[in-house]
Amino acid sequence: MSITSDELNYLVFRYLSESGFAHTAYTFGHESLVARSNLDGSAVPPGALVSYVQKGLQYLEVETHLREDGSEIECDEPFALLMPHQCKVKKRRRRRKAGEDGGKSEGGAAEGGAGEGGAESKPAVKVEVEEDDGVAAMELTSSLPHFDIAVRPPEAEEVLAMTGHKKDVFSVAFCPKDPSLLASGSGDSTARLWVLPDELSSGLGDNAQRELRHAEKLNDVMAMAWAPDGGVLATGALDGNARLWSASGELMKTLSGHTQPIFSIEWSPSSSLVLTGSADCRAIVWDAASGAMKQEYELHSAPTLSVAWRDENVFATCSSDRSIYLCEVGNARPLVQFYGHHDEVNNIAFDPTGQLLASCSDDHTAKIWTASSETCVLDLNAHRMEIFTVAWSPLATSGAQLLATASQDSTVKIWDITAKRCLYDLTDHTDSVYSVKFSPDGRYVATGSTDATVKIWSVTDGSLVRSYSSDGGIFEVTWAPDGSRIASAHANGSVVVLDVRK
Repeated sequence: MSITSDELNYLVFRYLSESGFAHTAYTFGHESLVARSNLDGSAVPPGALVSYVQKGLQYLEVETHLREDGSEIECDEPFALLMPHQCKVKKRRRRRKAGEDGGKSEGGAAEGGAGEGGAESKPAVKVEVEEDDGVAAMELTSSLPHFDIAVRPPEAEEVLAMTGHKKDVFSVAFCPKDPSLLASGSGDSTARLWVLPDELSSGLGDNAQRELRHAEKLNDVMAMAWAPDGGVLATGALDGNARLWSASGELMKTLSGHTQPIFSIEWSPSSSLVLTGSADCRAIVWDAASGAMKQEYELHSAPTLSVAWRDENVFATCSSDRSIYLCEVGNARPLVQFYGHHDEVNNIAFDPTGQLLASCSDDHTAKIWTASSETCVLDLNAHRMEIFTVAWSPLATSGAQLLATASQDSTVKIWDITAKRCLYDLTDHTDSVYSVKFSPDGRYVATGSTDATVKIWSVTDGSLVRSYSSDGGIFEVTWAPDGSRIASAHANGSVVVLDVRK
């Protein structure tokens, strides 16, 4: 297939004529000798040049986002005719799709297939929302310091909106040893450290904001986590590198090994190991002290979306390939392969005892797993759309193990896993809920939604305690380690801190 100069000249001539550039069309037609060509103009439809350029641009877009193996790179950076294109992986929180085909893992096991560990399979118990279940108020016990949050709108002096980021803020994390130190990660290629005042009404002080640049102009900070000892902040970025920063904002080490964006990053309980999951389908364990790669796991056939430690040696990974693996440091083969979800698995989390693993998926379900069975032991069916994230209560409440799930259907559900029932259905949000977190004392739940609100709920009776409205959708919420404040990451580039002590 080819195009001649006469054909191209005629298309340009027709475009100029149809656009009303009569003099320019005459001059161009005379100089290009269009009239002497043998083309049949009646066979060329109006607007042909623009139509062909648009189709060619669509072909270029498809070609740019197609890997050699035929899988697709999904990105949300606009594709332009005259501007160079650099892919930016879709930033939808807790649902990262980067070139997966939604098929089976390379091991060839379908949903419900046998795992490496040879564990016994048992039918899962399905749990749905019960109508008018008459749940009694729960008695909460905790040895942690706690605050009673008054049921009222937040006062102006209890809210601090901090600006500095130039694009969406995807993540926020309080230092676990210092409730006045907050980190945030953004699409503007930076993370930031914020030193918060004792009273939010006094605003940020001088040098209270520290910028942690991630080198490239287009290098979204997609994940972050503080070491449990509070000494080091780990960030994962679009360029596939993890970085370790001191609490004062100095770059300590760059962990290079992934070839595509890092979607999840977590520390081991001792703060000695870092675990990363990437769009390159791999998970890598790093030695934090040396920055060296300790072990690499190539188990998934699609992007690794979330990773979680159970203890110092055992961790789990989940992927767009619908599978979950339980792995052990030092062992190249997985301990167990979990199959049962029918769509990509967005998030995983171990309960405080390490005995139960919760997962959530685009198949509208959350599931509970144990190491003794490759099929789920509890199937939570109540959401009507994709579930983005799960969160466990940090403590036992009247002997119950509580799990929260947040969904695109604009609801959050709190489940009593011990009793195998949905405890509360939280329905005040009007758009997708990307984040849910229990307070450190387990007495409250904070939620953040693209409806631009942060809401605080009582775990005692499921009531709405407080709501904060902003101008930008919310990707993540987090509690200060002493439960005194909540921070939220906003699509308008702001980071907001709420004081809930009053």
